[in-house]
Amino acid sequence: MPVKNRIKTAKYKKILKYTIFGTNIVALLLLIASSFAWTISPNEHVVFSYLGLFFPFILAVNIAYLILWIVSFNWRLLLISLCVLAFCWKPIKIYFPFHLASKEVPKGSVKFLTYNVRGFNGTMKGANGEPNPIFAYIRDSKADIVCLQEFVAMRNHDGNIATKAELKKILQHYPYQSVVGLAASNKFSIYGLACYSKYPIIKTFRIPFSGNSFNGSAIFRIKINDQVISVVNNHLESNKITTEDKQLYQQFLEKKNSDMIGSIAHNIRNRLGVAYRLRASQVDSVRLYVQKEKAQTDAMIVCGDFNDTPISYAYHKMKNDLYDSFAETGKGPGITYHENHFLFRIDYIFHDDNFKAYNAKVGKIPYSDHYPLMTYLKLDD
Repeated sequence: MPVKNRIKTAKYKKILKYTIFGTNIVALLLLIASSFAWTISPNEHVVFSYLGLFFPFILAVNIAYLILWIVSFNWRLLLISLCVLAFCWKPIKIYFPFHLASKEVPKGSVKFLTYNVRGFNGTMKGANGEPNPIFAYIRDSKADIVCLQEFVAMRNHDGNIATKAELKKILQHYPYQSVVGLAASNKFSIYGLACYSKYPIIKTFRIPFSGNSFNGSAIFRIKINDQVISVVNNHLESNKITTEDKQLYQQFLEKKNSDMIGSIAHNIRNRLGVAYRLRASQVDSVRLYVQKEKAQTDAMIVCGDFNDTPISYAYHKMKNDLYDSFAETGKGPGITYHENHFLFRIDYIFHDDNFKAYNAKVGKIPYSDHYPLMTYLKLDD
């Protein structure tokens, strides 16, 4: 090989080497920064919330580099990567819990279900004219306590959407039922949060959100034997990603057209920033009620659709001193939102240390844009 070509090749190799090294350092720094999405409110610096959203992708890039350093025997860079992954181990294991074996559920455990039902898809009937499969799923789940978000019922019979009385009959195996209407309710329909229970619901009250029609939180006090537990059902601010945004994203995945990235990023960024800030304020409000409620009851469950991933301020602030049942006992990413290739875990069941969770799992049923989340909770005697 001529000297000129050897020099040129060596130059390209050097550029490639430093490019790989530089991008690896950037990926490591982004992974560290994304973990701060837990503690830095989007009302202060929203950029960390965006990094938290992309945590799994940033993690995947770092794992790819880790494999590269292993196969290339670059022990120095391998050690750096391992140190950063160790630093981020807590968010990693919460995002991707891996509990292989199911545990035997103790006698007397409460089976708990949370499910965003998307208004029961606006119908009492399924695709083939059979009864709405969401009703059958809830019934057949044999859950003891069911919390629903985006609950919708008509005030008067219209032949399509169920009335509250019809739903009471459909779900009659739950003798205790309570519905909290949010601001989007009107003279024709009730929209909000619901709790169906096999145990007595002795008190219900709403946690107010200022200026919001579709989101809210409610507290249901439930008596289990001689103990009173508080169940906080939440539907936090949505990201307002429109059908058009989702279709644009789906087209990008199918066509791999890089020209679409700018439009997708612009659309999503504009909506996410506002939603992150609103959720932060909502969670701050809910936590104040949770702290007061903990002093008045024997045990606490906080559940619902948070519209945010496990690496987010909303998740971390809401969880606080509680336990995430899926992170403690589940397996895999636990995706609960699944529409148009938007795949995230945004539904949760938290509990305090008066409960122990068993075998949390996501029900992979396609009846809503969310999957239901279920776990067993054993209350301390």
